[in-house]
Amino acid sequence: MNRDKKEETLVWSGISELEITLRSVTDSSLIFANGRNMITVDVFLTATETEHGDVIELPYDVILKNTYLIDFSSGEKLNKGAYSGGVFGWAYTNESNGFTGVPILKTSIVKTSIDQAAVSEDNIDGKQRISFYIYCSESEQNKIKNIAVMITAPDMTFSTAHGHQKDSFIQLKALREIKYKYSNAKTKSKFVNITETLPKNVSVAQKNVYFSLKSDVIYGKCLITKMEADFHSLIGKAHQCYHSDDGYSTYYTHFLWDVGKEKEVSIGERKWIELPINFPLNIRINQHFGELCFSILMVTDYTFPKLQDKWYDAFIFTVYDQFGNKGIYGLIPDNTNDESKQEVYFAEV
Repeated sequence: MNRDKKEETLVWSGISELEITLRSVTDSSLIFANGRNMITVDVFLTATETEHGDVIELPYDVILKNTYLIDFSSGEKLNKGAYSGGVFGWAYTNESNGFTGVPILKTSIVKTSIDQAAVSEDNIDGKQRISFYIYCSESEQNKIKNIAVMITAPDMTFSTAHGHQKDSFIQLKALREIKYKYSNAKTKSKFVNITETLPKNVSVAQKNVYFSLKSDVIYGKCLITKMEADFHSLIGKAHQCYHSDDGYSTYYTHFLWDVGKEKEVSIGERKWIELPINFPLNIRINQHFGELCFSILMVTDYTFPKLQDKWYDAFIFTVYDQFGNKGIYGLIPDNTNDESKQEVYFAEV
């Protein structure tokens, strides 16, 4: 109600300039038809008191309420709001979901562009700007969509669709979603120095195992930007703990970390499942950007109790790349021998 009253007090009825552009440098772009990949578009406008009157600046909520993305040829409105799953065609929102990677394919140089952060409203060269995020469902794969913009002023409608005041549109080509399989996943290991001062007769070795994605379809390097797990409460906590083949003074414990930047985390002075760690311990994680990080700690302490191997069954995790393409995998515990206890095994789900 307040927003409507605020709009009624505004004296504006004209749009002297209206344009839609991609955040990237061209007027066309690729987009994955997975319902998550979002391409950023900017709408530039100049509002006036009358159709050709003095320029005024509109509040953001008024611009948002009266701006629509439309099909360039037919003028039909795209779905506005949050759609996730099912067949919804083309849709847009003013809030990013984070999957704003732009797939770019060049004959000699393969490059992946990541969109800038959302810009809600700017005044550039006298023009106001509002940003939207376009996405599409799987039903649109291999289709090309030309998208224009329409603004409904109090007295008339302004559009950049074909045959209206000014032609202005962006073009999107929808690609088939990449569904990551077992063959798309790979791991590599790196030993990390422990700099912590440890108690006497205690030793700790750390190995980080990095899980990454690769694709046969080349649209840039695949970066893992989000991870979900059925046992979310176990992220950053021990989920496998095995005693050594030689006895119960040495244990191998596995951790999985959330996606993020390199940092130091504290994992000491707590229980690793049932194994008591009675001393401070800080370790480094996430040294490789765009990859999932597991840490395997080999800890020797002659005061450890005698514990049997423990792990969580059906530990399933989902990884997403910067385009919103995903793969679902499950961890496979293996306590066959000391070598297998120090590795990460997984399968496609």
